[in-house]
Amino acid sequence: MSGPAPNPVLDLSGLLARLHDEKDRVTLPEFYDDVVEASERTRADLDALPFSDDDWLARSETRSIGGEVGYTVLERLWARPAVEVLTVVAGDPVGPPTGAIPAVAAADLSIRTVPDQTVAAVAGAVAALGRGQHR
Repeated sequence: MSGPAPNPVLDLSGLLARLHDEKDRVTLPEFYDDVVEASERTRADLDALPFSDDDWLARSETRSIGGEVGYTVLERLWARPAVEVLTVVAGDPVGPPTGAIPAVAAADLSIRTVPDQTVAAVAGAVAALGRGQHR
């Protein structure tokens, strides 16, 4: 800390950094409890589509492929749940920088659920994260 006031940007950044583990799996408690693995048929159907990692890189204009290790891009898109950080805002994002530590920081998340996963269960895991029950 640079002063006596706690910095919510640092707290939020730490929280967001802990949303995924080293294999890019979501770390929310019980997040995967109701996730059913894609069937062999579904995986074969996805593999049969005219698609390659190079296609993904070209179409998404990125330099690498992220996401949960051990799954193809198409499995990550259509058969696996995900939590992504979309925005992080703190302080005055349009005004000139000031020397004041922001009073609040906020983030918007995109949460993709899959069949058998319930929004209510995932919302409970996110709420636990907000209460500091996520380690």
